[in-house]
Amino acid sequence: GKPVQVKLSGIGMTVDKHDYVNGFGQGPSAITLERMEIQTDDNPAVVIKNASIEEASSRSSDGFDQSIAYRVGEVGANGRSIRNLTLALSLRNLDEGSLKALVESYKQILDSAATPQEALDNITDAQQQELQALALQLLEHKPTVALDEFGFETANGAARLSVVADLQGPSAEAFTPDAMIISMLASLKAEAGIDKALVRDVASLIAQREPQYSADPAALQQQADLTTELFSGMALGAGWFQLQGDRLVSSLHYADNKVTLNGQDMTVQEFIGFAFGSVLGAGLLGQ
Repeated sequence: GKPVQVKLSGIGMTVDKHDYVNGFGQGPSAITLERMEIQTDDNPAVVIKNASIEEASSRSSDGFDQSIAYRVGEVGANGRSIRNLTLALSLRNLDEGSLKALVESYKQILDSAATPQEALDNITDAQQQELQALALQLLEHKPTVALDEFGFETANGAARLSVVADLQGPSAEAFTPDAMIISMLASLKAEAGIDKALVRDVASLIAQREPQYSADPAALQQQADLTTELFSGMALGAGWFQLQGDRLVSSLHYADNKVTLNGQDMTVQEFIGFAFGSVLGAGLLGQ
């Protein structure tokens, strides 16, 4: 219920699309913003610098590729900042004919009612089956879905995550949802890394909001160190991460019904048991 002031400067947009086939053009487009200031009441202004949304599409002999990336150079407030925030996603090796048919079918469903939500709430079995059949056609072309990068940096550390999944049509022998999902996944590769210094910076930033820590630098540092070691201990103890110097790292690969986690090979069933056990051990499912 309080006023908010927003100042924008340096807004830009570029589009270079060409060679439209099946309704999909190839080429890049981008929206950029040099600076944004957000002021709420008497709180310190939040300053966002060098933000952008970058999209690109292209064609190759393997199919149609689409990518989008959200980037922020810096977010700062109250003397603290987070830099180089990135969220980059992509879809690769898409069959354009199947993609066009799927998009058109979905649009027809949305247009069948007064609002999109109403259309989805009243979707018929026939419409669901049509969408499923078209999605399976898309999977037959073996597309790739990727979180190419998610990451950010603080004053003393960085965190990065990437996940790439190669998909395929489900096996005819897969009768349960779990079996179908596994059979649709041809391969997966995930890599993650978190500096302990980044964990400490984030913990300090959160603790600084509490009165008992904001007025006592020594207590703030102690709380940040305690949170960092607790987080690191849980990550290492659960087996999901390894420690390389002062950086927590994790590597997960899957292919041919075999999972490799941080260099340790296991079957899919063994991995599911490990993952479920670690969740239970962390108390994330209660009793």
